[in-house]
Amino acid sequence: MEISGFYQKEWKDYPLKRRIKFKLEALGARFGFFLLKLMGAHYAPRFCARLLVFIGYFHPLSKMVIKNIMQAFPHVGEEEAKHITKKVWRNFGYVVGEFPFIQDFDTLDEKNLILEGWDENYESRSDKDKGVIFFSCHTGNWEYISKVAEDRGTYPYRIFKAPSNPLVFPLFMSRVTQEQEEYLLPANKIAIIKCMRALKKGKPIALLTDQKTLDGQKIPFFGRRALTNPFIANIAVKNNIDVLPCRTIRLKDGRFKIILESPLIYSEGKDIEKTKKNLLIAMNKKIESWVREYPEQWFWLHDRWKI
Repeated sequence: MEISGFYQKEWKDYPLKRRIKFKLEALGARFGFFLLKLMGAHYAPRFCARLLVFIGYFHPLSKMVIKNIMQAFPHVGEEEAKHITKKVWRNFGYVVGEFPFIQDFDTLDEKNLILEGWDENYESRSDKDKGVIFFSCHTGNWEYISKVAEDRGTYPYRIFKAPSNPLVFPLFMSRVTQEQEEYLLPANKIAIIKCMRALKKGKPIALLTDQKTLDGQKIPFFGRRALTNPFIANIAVKNNIDVLPCRTIRLKDGRFKIILESPLIYSEGKDIEKTKKNLLIAMNKKIESWVREYPEQWFWLHDRWKI
């Protein structure tokens, strides 16, 4: 894949200090990736989970997480919020440790993963000529949702936000097969056009929409306004596309459960703008319900309410 498709600047256009910083970061990332691969799929996630729990105890981000948890759940005291925060770091550690091994994970094996709703809500849908949007958020290990689809012969288009360091980018792409590259799109206007074309051809797209975007709409989330990306609402309403919520749950026995739910209901007749807002509200409510069920598995380390 051409790296230039994900970065607007050429390497020579970066200031010297930043190029040195990029090289040091890339060196550390490659060493970490090598170390995780050396540990293997069994030990690497456990090591990262313990390491990030330790780091999280001292990291200033933990204060923000505790504050947001207590505001989202008024009944939760500070000690319980700290306990949840510790588990948030642990889950993120598992995600980091699982990163190099995503392609090796067999989602067809029930010893690894339980899948619910795929046949009922995707394979058995009445209009298979029409595209669908898999809508999810950063919970459990969100990387496995696309892997589930790919293992079943479906390749959803995904908008990919590349790491800020272009030297780290090849490391991220090293686990992507040549067949998958076609479906990874850099986050720009061209990606939007390609997603629109894919949907019109009856192909799915998969998007994570629980992080803020500067041009987002202020939609309630846990009782507070949060900048919400309008992209899904814009293309779903314009093309009358089904939006299928799906999430990953990390189970206590080491397996994962992925649930694909029935399409969100959001129609408001001929009032297009109200329909779009209804969909955004429905999406945030859906994510909120998931977070309430497993608060320790959501990515609280991103400040969702910062405006």
